[in-house]
Amino acid sequence: MARTPWKTARGERLPRRRAPRRRDTGTRPDLDRRASCRPDDLFFPVLALLLAGCSALVPFLRASMSSESMGPTIRSGTEIVVRKTGDYRPGRGDVVLFKAPTYWRPSPPEAVYVSRVIGVPGAVVECCDATGRLLVDDAALEESYLAASPAAREKFRVRVPPGRLWLMSDNRDVALDSRAHQGDGGDGTIDVSDVIGVVDLP
Repeated sequence: MARTPWKTARGERLPRRRAPRRRDTGTRPDLDRRASCRPDDLFFPVLALLLAGCSALVPFLRASMSSESMGPTIRSGTEIVVRKTGDYRPGRGDVVLFKAPTYWRPSPPEAVYVSRVIGVPGAVVECCDATGRLLVDDAALEESYLAASPAAREKFRVRVPPGRLWLMSDNRDVALDSRAHQGDGGDGTIDVSDVIGVVDLP
């Protein structure tokens, strides 16, 4: 059915009003922006996040010892299994894999090492008694795992600050452990949070 045009009192036909033309602002409407995010658009970012998180779910990792610093306990070339820990509770005698502090020289960035915890937070470690043994809190430390005696060849005495560890490797004559970094910061100690995991010894 034809639409009757509007007329004036004199019978003149009025022009038909057109809807105003929408101006192109160069942006999509909000509804289009919301509709453009489809589930398949999210697949790859979510997959990447899942893959990145997989390493955090693995409770252990494997590594190969590349020096003789922990001999004879761990020889160079030996494959080791490390139990990862997100909240390491220090234990004297633990063999740990740790991230080298950035101020340890000449350690390359992201370097990791294996060593033994000798001083836990608050402990006083001293070299040495009359028989060449370390003193920890004034008590002689029996170290059957050492490559040779004495426990250290240079005198030192350090009180381990809260939240930090004093590390010494088993092959004391070749290892560059906390003793070698006393002038680099932290008095040679590392932060407990630098520990990646504990090595499972055979």
